[in-house]
Amino acid sequence: MLKRLHIRRFRSIHDATLELGRVNLFIGSNGAGKSNLLEAVGVLSAALGRGLDSTSLAQRGVRLSLPRMFTSSFKGLEDVGTFEIDAHLNGAARYTLSVAANDLRSELQVFAEELEQEGKPVFQRNHNGARVNQSGGDVVQVTPAEWVATRSLWDTHRAVVQLQDRTRTLLDALARYAIYAPQTSVMRGVSIEQNPLTPLGLHGSGVSGAVRTLIKHDQQHGPTGALDTLRQHYRLSDWVESAVVGPPNPEVVPAGVQTGADVVYFIDRFMREGRNRLSPFDASEGTLYLLFVALLLVHPETPPIFALDNVDSTLNPGLVRRLMGILAEAVCDQQGAPSTVAQQVFLTSHNPTALDALDLFNDDHRVFVVHRDAGAHGSTRFFRLRPPEGMTREQWVVSKYGQKLSNLWIDGQLPHALG
Repeated sequence: MLKRLHIRRFRSIHDATLELGRVNLFIGSNGAGKSNLLEAVGVLSAALGRGLDSTSLAQRGVRLSLPRMFTSSFKGLEDVGTFEIDAHLNGAARYTLSVAANDLRSELQVFAEELEQEGKPVFQRNHNGARVNQSGGDVVQVTPAEWVATRSLWDTHRAVVQLQDRTRTLLDALARYAIYAPQTSVMRGVSIEQNPLTPLGLHGSGVSGAVRTLIKHDQQHGPTGALDTLRQHYRLSDWVESAVVGPPNPEVVPAGVQTGADVVYFIDRFMREGRNRLSPFDASEGTLYLLFVALLLVHPETPPIFALDNVDSTLNPGLVRRLMGILAEAVCDQQGAPSTVAQQVFLTSHNPTALDALDLFNDDHRVFVVHRDAGAHGSTRFFRLRPPEGMTREQWVVSKYGQKLSNLWIDGQLPHALG
């Protein structure tokens, strides 16, 4: 997973360093730069994947802007036409990426990059050329004429680089990162996903097929616990008895709704037999959202590292807190939750109750308050919310008069959280 991230000159982030955990929640006012952080990771992922072209960026949920709009342009600060992202991966590897983004280019391009493993270079690249250390110990020189400007050397030379399996797995996981922002209309089948991905689209498509895949897997290979996790999520809606997958039923599914071969039906425990089966079009948007998040956590083909923008979307405060609790437990308890695919998540929220499910004394849980610092040209700052060093849990409770984090947020006692 990503342990440390240093971002320079990317959108509203002029210079920021973050020490990350498994569950990372970003709060703050609108426009503070929360989504910019998610997108910085998306650019890093695209470079390690198929490249920095618009298609790869869109598939990761990165907003498609003109290249120059990706760089900071603060008053009084020089715009050098590049931005940099420096990522430390579990202490085993470090990948540094510099991206050229200006009016001279129609797409983002790799300006320079370097991958280190245990302090030793694996490959290096700048405008003069590149060096790749191969598995046999040989060093290959690569000229600018031989590389693709939008693609990382990891993408083009991964088969020959000398790299530990652990580092290779981490880079592959990061290359699959995506920012999810489910939309009710897409999950219901009323709207069509612009960039459909499998198994789940960034805006909510693919739910029925993903559930069917999990059911088939359990039937063929035995229970994995994934379906139990799904039930735990959608039953947070107290009216849901169960959920089943079946073909589109014209007596339940409206004719104008886009469906595939399968449809998820929710069984309402309060309604009579024969009228208690609801399609995604009729089910509550919150229930659809809970099911979507559960699939992100357990489906074997979803990214092990992902972001969920506006985790409180469509949910009431109580459900936000309960969902965050289940999500944090699933991601952090890697030994106790073998069905969980997710290894690290990045979340944004405007709902104070999202804080109440996280434990500031658990180092896997990280809460960052994001704000624009008027004293630093208006650049985005990240302040990690945590108890003072040496303070016990009991001392924290006493110092805050037993108040929950959500109360502290609402009362304005968390600096910059209210904007």
